[in-house]
Amino acid sequence: MLATGGGDMVINPWHDSTALDKEEAFRKEVYLKSYSSNSNCLEEGILRGQELKNALIYADYTRAIQIALERRRPHDLLDIFGEINRERDAGDQLGKALEALSKEKVYLLWEYVKEWNTKTKIISYCTACFLGIFHKPLLFSGY
Repeated sequence: MLATGGGDMVINPWHDSTALDKEEAFRKEVYLKSYSSNSNCLEEGILRGQELKNALIYADYTRAIQIALERRRPHDLLDIFGEINRERDAGDQLGKALEALSKEKVYLLWEYVKEWNTKTKIISYCTACFLGIFHKPLLFSGY
């Protein structure tokens, strides 16, 4: 730090920010390279998001859950479970959706549900997911 003063009795402190400026420039460069090197990345994310919204509109919950898990979007999963919960045959819809998931996706969903289970607003969704996961046939076979 360096302080300078003038005849007007004002003291101006100066901080060396070159390291911070270099770090910020480096982060911007890395960020831009990650998106410019794969220009389809952003477009693909937008298309997958649109595909998720279309699956919800057509009540294809199996596809919607798979897309949300592939994109690793737990908030989208909560929205999907909220939509399923509003259906008349919610249990059947959730069961069909969870039966189509691979083991890896079920384990990822399990991690999300464990964290959601601590929030009282969404505990009903968690309970339904727990029941759906535990009733999935052959889920734990071979272990």
